[in-house]
Amino acid sequence: MQGSFSLRPARVTDTEALACQLPETAGPLLAGRLRRLARARRELLLVEVRERRGVVGVLHASRLLGLGEAERVRVQVLRVRPDQRRSGVGRRLLQAAESWVAATGGGQMEVELAPGRSLTRAFYELLGYGSDAPHVALRKAVSAPDAALGRARGAAAR
Repeated sequence: MQGSFSLRPARVTDTEALACQLPETAGPLLAGRLRRLARARRELLLVEVRERRGVVGVLHASRLLGLGEAERVRVQVLRVRPDQRRSGVGRRLLQAAESWVAATGGGQMEVELAPGRSLTRAFYELLGYGSDAPHVALRKAVSAPDAALGRARGAAAR
């Protein structure tokens, strides 16, 4: 028996539990991000909490606004503790996100997957998500002190 569960917004007090699921994010950095995300209206940050097990899953989704396109909501993070996978945690978190999208004006939900994530892809496809291949996402990291960023800010201010 897994015990009872609840879905709720993530709190700063969840930082330690979330750090275990998001090892790429350091504790103090994660706490700051949790505070900012909790205040942002276009962000959804949910956790599933199980009796006697604590936080077992987390979902972060962002509403993306764009000119000339339908609103989109991107699933930024969906993580479930390894010992809780295949127990419905991910499905419940994703369905809660879909309900949030519907209640806040609708839009298209999207998720990006790394190549080779066949089990993860099967999970999303089972829940009705499909590919828009041959779509390709190109990325570039831009750091704050980047000279081009400073020029772009100056041009925007003019």
